[in-house]
Amino acid sequence: MSSDEVSSLRSGIAGGEHRLPKITSRPRLHGVQLYCVRPRSSQTAWSISVLPIRWRIAFPALMAVPSTLLMIRSATEEPMLREMGTGFEVPATIINSVINGPGYYLSALLRLPIPDWLNEHLRYEACRLPAIIAFWFLAGLATDRHKAGKILGGQHSIPVGIPFMFAAFCCAVFGIGLGVVEFRNAVSWWVLAEYPLRSASSMALGFVVWLLAFSCYFLRRTLIAARQSVRPNSGTAFRTGI
Repeated sequence: MSSDEVSSLRSGIAGGEHRLPKITSRPRLHGVQLYCVRPRSSQTAWSISVLPIRWRIAFPALMAVPSTLLMIRSATEEPMLREMGTGFEVPATIINSVINGPGYYLSALLRLPIPDWLNEHLRYEACRLPAIIAFWFLAGLATDRHKAGKILGGQHSIPVGIPFMFAAFCCAVFGIGLGVVEFRNAVSWWVLAEYPLRSASSMALGFVVWLLAFSCYFLRRTLIAARQSVRPNSGTAFRTGI
């Protein structure tokens, strides 16, 4: 501060005025620079974008690995069958059939060339791997379509509901029929309860559960199509998964 400003300050204090004089010049700090950083608002902040999961790719990739490992494990457990009677299976094969459901049994419909040496080393179960991958690809495709709200059937809900109704009927008939044939006596239930990971009845029970679950799924889709067809605006497209 200059000498005039100091004298003015002293005279103001002596006269009872406590106001500070207006400083016309700013003090300079040589060699020091101060910067004020304004924080970014939430609108301009960086946001982490999560890519959507493609279940049509994730499901086959996730299920192909444990299925292959279980096939290799079943090949190493094959000597166990020599000490057991008929109607028994190794635990790895039972687990593989239960977790893959219809995909494990679709190998008869989906025949792809598999090297003989690979099929022989995996107890002739390597031919099931393409069917397992195809099954989980269809399951992932249905999940992706359901999440994306894709239009199925467009304006024609009745032609869409008829195949669903037929599929629900077939799954229910085969599921109930297989359950009756396989578990018609108490011995099958006793063997299943005593050796859950050794009995072939566990594979049959798992397949029955899969068929009944698909029957309920197709029945639900049939009811959705029927409800859409009786609405006043049934001509509009409805969104649903496969």
